[in-house]
Amino acid sequence: MTLNLKKFLTDLDYFSFFRVKAGLLIYSKPKEAIAFYPHYTVNLLQNSVVSKRDKSIENELQTTSLLGDSEKTVWHLTYEYGGDNLNNDQLLGVKLVYEQKEILPWKLITSPKEPAGLESPLNSPDFQDYLSKFKKVQSHLLNGDCYQVNLTHLFRFDMKVDFCDYLATFLARKFSIGAYAHGSSIPALHLGILSNSPECLFQYDLKKRQVLSFPIKGTLALNEDNPEQVRQAWRQLQADPKNRAELIMIADLLRNDLSRIQSTFTRASRRF
Repeated sequence: MTLNLKKFLTDLDYFSFFRVKAGLLIYSKPKEAIAFYPHYTVNLLQNSVVSKRDKSIENELQTTSLLGDSEKTVWHLTYEYGGDNLNNDQLLGVKLVYEQKEILPWKLITSPKEPAGLESPLNSPDFQDYLSKFKKVQSHLLNGDCYQVNLTHLFRFDMKVDFCDYLATFLARKFSIGAYAHGSSIPALHLGILSNSPECLFQYDLKKRQVLSFPIKGTLALNEDNPEQVRQAWRQLQADPKNRAELIMIADLLRNDLSRIQSTFTRASRRF
């Protein structure tokens, strides 16, 4: 038995997905969908606007609980755009609360015959512009203004297919999916979100009541089905001074963030 994944996703309309060990965890049937902007908020299901004073992203994040209904709550934050470049119509984030969840086993998901993909980028960074930004970042690092900066560029593509078609092809290739791959379809915003990151910055263990972090620095190509190759790659990364220093740096940064949680029982520790 197989599943037409494109039709399944298209019929859901709104949905979010996460890669899990058993397959794909799918959330559907939203009971709340809120889009946050600098000066106003939009209820996507009712198509109504609410003032920031009544419902701001800051208040929503502060009151979000890791327990209870949050099990079916998905947040997408666009913080990497930077606070200095925001305008009134810049999307800050989206909150989605669902009623239904299910797991699609890997054995039901097959790859389409015709691969779907993207055309070449419609834009690319100018090297001189990139070099200028790189030197500016380097200057800030040398001056001690910061010790880590994400220097990124926004690419635009012309998609050959619609989002669900592309997503169905992507998800059917199990071994190309990152360990923490996730995404959402938000029709009211004409927005599809897809992340294929292998990194998980924060994860909450409900049973142990612990917040865990798994930062990544340093990469090597390997076959995850070969345990000895994985162990050898880990030893190689541990022995590399640059990769180890970067991992210690980001781990200490996250440990510092976690240590700011106000609780009598809060203790942040680093363990490799």
